[in-house]
Amino acid sequence: MIHSGIDDFPHVTKSDMRRAMPAIEKLGLPLLVHAELASPLSGDVTGGADEYMHFLQTRPQRWEIDAIKQLIELSRESGCHVHVVHLSSAQAVPVLQEARASGVRITVETCPHYLTLVAEDVGRGNTLFKCTPP
Repeated sequence: MIHSGIDDFPHVTKSDMRRAMPAIEKLGLPLLVHAELASPLSGDVTGGADEYMHFLQTRPQRWEIDAIKQLIELSRESGCHVHVVHLSSAQAVPVLQEARASGVRITVETCPHYLTLVAEDVGRGNTLFKCTPP
């Protein structure tokens, strides 16, 4: 849902998914989506570009939550099962729970690094921990 940084791996738009979801639903398959939707940054993004906290400020949790809300809307419209891959924001869980309780077919998974690593422990310039969503 957001440019991956690799031109050979383009992002999908809301209209792309809206067109594809009926066919995916007809096949009985889930749509797997990396949920991150760019929107303008609010506030001052401070810190050096080699600081992990600066990276976090440039990829706010709101981007993931906004993407999930869009996926819920599209799933509700189409009936297509959506599976969110690599959930990083605990703040998205209540949004997902509410959608599921209302009948939206949406599931989610996360990765071990989101459960075990702490942003404040990432050292300056250590790009090994850079992933999206952060």
